Amino acid sequence: MARTDRYKYVACSTGQVREALFDLVNDPGETRNIAGEPAVMGELARHRRLLAENMRSSGDDSPGFGWLAGGG
Repeated sequence: MARTDRYKYVACSTGQVREALFDLVNDPGETRNIAGEPAVMGELARHRRLLAENMRSSGDDSPGFGWLAGGG
């Protein structure tokens, strides 16, 4: 999971829904996954990078997240 002031990004190694992006300003209850909306593709890519960088820097080699480093 990666969080910035406005957004929260969650990635899963398995499952039908592999990632979610929530707008914490407009949806503080995190009820609407906006990861597929064209208007937030830049934020989605940014949060993917943030999570991938954090995983690398912390030595997290959890299996199933190789797709994250490639941007999705």
